[in-house]
Amino acid sequence: MPKKGEPRPVELELAGGRAEIIELPGEGGYGWEATAETGVTEKGPEPYGSASEAAAHAGAFLQRHACDLDAAHADCETMIRWAMIGVMVRRLTRGRAATRPGPRPLARWAPGKPAELRASRGTTVPS
Repeated sequence: MPKKGEPRPVELELAGGRAEIIELPGEGGYGWEATAETGVTEKGPEPYGSASEAAAHAGAFLQRHACDLDAAHADCETMIRWAMIGVMVRRLTRGRAATRPGPRPLARWAPGKPAELRASRGTTVPS
């Protein structure tokens, strides 16, 4: 609890974390100290000109450290698994074999082929 006459800290709760915005009387600005959802704690590196500017930087910090990356990857893997299950079900229920186009014919002359290779095949350079 701040003493009488001292500035009262502003608390900010965002994305599972908590930050305190405090006035720095000796430096003439505002600072912040935050603990994110993942347990990372950090103080603002410099005094900010207003409380709202300090709150914006603290909020950005809380958002950056909000999610657990392992849980996010698990969700991605689950989505990929369900997508592949859908693909396999469509393929199995199609009722016919998959058809593929035949091989494409090779070009007789290509600008990138060496001259001796073209000569060995009896091809000439078109003009």
